[in-house]
Amino acid sequence: MSSLDHGGGSPYAAPQLADRRASPSPEEGPILCTVISTEEEFDWSKAFDPKSTRVEAAQYIGRAQDMFDAAGVRPVYVVDYPIASSEDAYPYFREIQDSGRCEIGAHLHPWVTPPVEEQIGLPNSFPGNLPRELEGAKLESLFAMIERNFGQRPSSYQAGRYGFGPRTAELLRASGVEVDFSASAAFDFSFEGGPDFSRLTSESVWGGPDGGLLCVPVSGAYLGRLGSLAPLAHRLSSPLTWARVPGLLARLGIIERLRLSPEGYDLDDLRRLTHWL
Repeated sequence: MSSLDHGGGSPYAAPQLADRRASPSPEEGPILCTVISTEEEFDWSKAFDPKSTRVEAAQYIGRAQDMFDAAGVRPVYVVDYPIASSEDAYPYFREIQDSGRCEIGAHLHPWVTPPVEEQIGLPNSFPGNLPRELEGAKLESLFAMIERNFGQRPSSYQAGRYGFGPRTAELLRASGVEVDFSASAAFDFSFEGGPDFSRLTSESVWGGPDGGLLCVPVSGAYLGRLGSLAPLAHRLSSPLTWARVPGLLARLGIIERLRLSPEGYDLDDLRRLTHWL
C-alpha cells in the first residue's frame, strides 16, 4: 500500500502507485508549502449555519501577506464559497494573486456552498461523506465562482474539515485539479464521522484515478518512544483527556501528536515537530 493509506479501503490510498513518492530526497532538503484555509467567520463551537457567511476579516489579509512577502513565502490561499463570491472579500485576494504573490486554491465548506440539499450536521460537514452527485455539484459551484472572480480555475484543493472521501479524487481530476492538501497526517476524525488519517505519514505521493493528483498531507506526526504503536496508544488514551492522560504521556516523552499549524499549537510545538520530521 502507498504511504497515503490510512486504513479501511482509504480513498487516499493508491496501491498501484506505491513507488511514485513525490517527497524530495534527503539530499534535496525539505520543501515547505504554506496553505491558508480561507473561509467565512463563524463560531466553531456552534451548529453549522448556512447563513453564517460574514467575511469582514478578509480586508486585513494584507497584514499577513506583508509577513509572507518579507519571508519570501508565496502562500496558497484555499478559498471557500463565501470568500470567493463576496465583493467584501475576493478583491483583496485577487490583487495579491494578480501581483504574483500567492496562488488561489479551493476549499469546500459544504454547508455554505450551493446547492445546499443535504441535511446540515456533523457527518455532512465532511464533504467526502456527501453523495457523489452532490459533492460534485458543490465542487463545480465553488470552482466556477473562483474562475469568475479570480480569472482562472483552481489547480489545488483542500477539503473542509479534511473531509476527503471515496469519490473526491475522481471528481478533482475530472475538474482539472492537480494538487490536494486535504489529508491531515496522524489525525483521526472518525469519531465525528470523518476520515481516519492516523496511520498516514507526511510524505507526498502521486495518486488519484490517473496518477495525476499530487497528494500533499498537512504535516503531522506522533512524537515519542512508541513507534508504530503510537496511533493505537493515542486512540486509547484520548477518551482519558479528562484525567489529563494524553498530556502526561506527552510530558514523559512517550507519545505526543502534533500538526504543523499555528491553530492550537505554539511555536515550541512547531519547532519540535519540524525537527522530528
